[in-house]
Amino acid sequence: MAIWRPIPTAVQPALTLTSWSVREVPNIPGNGVDRVLVGYCVENREGRTTRPIKSIDLKAMVCTSESGRAYRLLGPPGDDPDAEYVFRSWCAINQVTQAANVTDEVWQQHLQSNTDDSAETS
Repeated sequence: MAIWRPIPTAVQPALTLTSWSVREVPNIPGNGVDRVLVGYCVENREGRTTRPIKSIDLKAMVCTSESGRAYRLLGPPGDDPDAEYVFRSWCAINQVTQAANVTDEVWQQHLQSNTDDSAETS
C-alpha cells in the first residue's frame, strides 16, 4: 500500500473524518508534544494523519491543523485500518517512536461541553 502527499489546503480547506482518533506525538523539533488526528477522510476515501492540530472546537467537533485546514469529526471516535496504516507510515517517515492515544480525553471533553450547554439552557 502506498501513501502520498495530501491535496493542498487551498484546494481542500475543509475535510470530514470518521473513525477518528487523536494522538499525542513528540513534536519534530523535540521540545514538547503535538496532537494529530488519525481517521478516514470521507471526501477523498482514504486514511489520513493530519498536520499538528492548532485548535479544537469541542462543541462543533471541528479541528484546525497548522496548515489551516479544518477537519470536521463525524460521529464518535473509532479505528480505521487504512488510517492506522497511514499513521504508522507517518511515524516511520518522521522518526516518531512513541505516541499516546488521547482520544478518550478529547471525547469526554466534547461530551462535557454539550452537557454544560444543556444545563445552562434548562
